[in-house]
Amino acid sequence: MTTLIYLYKDIYMASTLKSVFNDIGQDVSFNRGLVRRIISYVNGFVTKNDDSINFFGDALIGVYPIRYTNDDKITWFDEVLQIDELALKADVYSLDTIDTNFRVSSDLVNLSIIWCLYRFEESEVSSREKEQVQVALLSMLHYKFLSSLMSHYFRYPADKSVAMMTYASLSKKFSLKVQGSWGALVKDRSESILAKTGIHYDTYRKFGPDEAVVYMINDIQSRIREVFKAVVEVFHQVREQDAKITTISASVDIDGESIVKDKRNDYTRFRQYLHRIVADRDTFIKQELVDIVAKAIHTMPPDQLISSLEYMSENASDSKDKVIGPLLDKTIIHAFHYLQQNRVDITNLPLVLVKMRAIYMSSRSVQDDLLEIRELAGEIAEDAVTSRNASVKASVRTGILLYLVLRSLTMKHYD
Repeated sequence: MTTLIYLYKDIYMASTLKSVFNDIGQDVSFNRGLVRRIISYVNGFVTKNDDSINFFGDALIGVYPIRYTNDDKITWFDEVLQIDELALKADVYSLDTIDTNFRVSSDLVNLSIIWCLYRFEESEVSSREKEQVQVALLSMLHYKFLSSLMSHYFRYPADKSVAMMTYASLSKKFSLKVQGSWGALVKDRSESILAKTGIHYDTYRKFGPDEAVVYMINDIQSRIREVFKAVVEVFHQVREQDAKITTISASVDIDGESIVKDKRNDYTRFRQYLHRIVADRDTFIKQELVDIVAKAIHTMPPDQLISSLEYMSENASDSKDKVIGPLLDKTIIHAFHYLQQNRVDITNLPLVLVKMRAIYMSSRSVQDDLLEIRELAGEIAEDAVTSRNASVKASVRTGILLYLVLRSLTMKHYD
């Protein structure tokens, strides 16, 4: 009897994640059929509803809620892997290496995904199918983590205009900005984990030791969490700035109606207003508007924008001026015509900023009127900006155009 007890203890102590999963999942065939089921499952999550489609296809944060539900978990075990979740749970949670107080690294779906990576690594499916299914598996792991992060940080959907401004404010230091969407970001991260140079390469190929598997899951979750949190921080900064814009928006001269009814599309009142104030430095230049523009264009030094606006103020009355006057007129006509045609609510200044910033910075636009105002603003930046950096001058050029639009729309507020 004593011998049996010790034998049982030896077997129990020798159990690992690999032995438990291989035992419970001994009937799972890692073949082309499972590849199809996994890829279908992952694609089904991405296209579950409009919110999921929009989230993974876009780069906005907080706008589109995504949820990994209990039904998703049941489908994973019952229909995709076709293994007994309860038996797996009992055996996995009996391991000394698994601490159920740590929800992420003890989660059965998370652990099973790493197990699948390992089993497909040893399988006879083609190299192409192996790569596809392993990327899909790691993508699903990231989707789960992003789902939890969305639920934690955004109990309710965020304001879309603030989210758009958040993305516009991101620099190329943000992987989300580089990749262009959450879906592309996840794919890129998944591929980097699978690479031979990845720090978890040996872990997923061996599915062990247990401590390494636990670390792999925690590390993947930690890295995507840091990416998400960094964007959330920018979101909160933008939202604070948006509160200031909203305060101004409440008293914007909504001659939204006069803009819509302006049949000649020359927006005389707004043009005349800019011509009237431009030569008066203190009336023309408002620090809070400069701050708003600087927030929208992170690469633009605010002092260089102020220098350019001061240059305009000092030279606007020059009888030989062939740049500043035409720039005021053409910028207003182009901007208001665009906003009217695209039915953008001009009382929503954050949205106006996002839309016009995208237009001014687009490298694919070939519209003559847009190219002309860029050239005019560029001449001012060339003369006024002290930096020799071409990207700084380009950012100031965009800043000038945004400032003129913003200053015209805040006519009533400052008058």
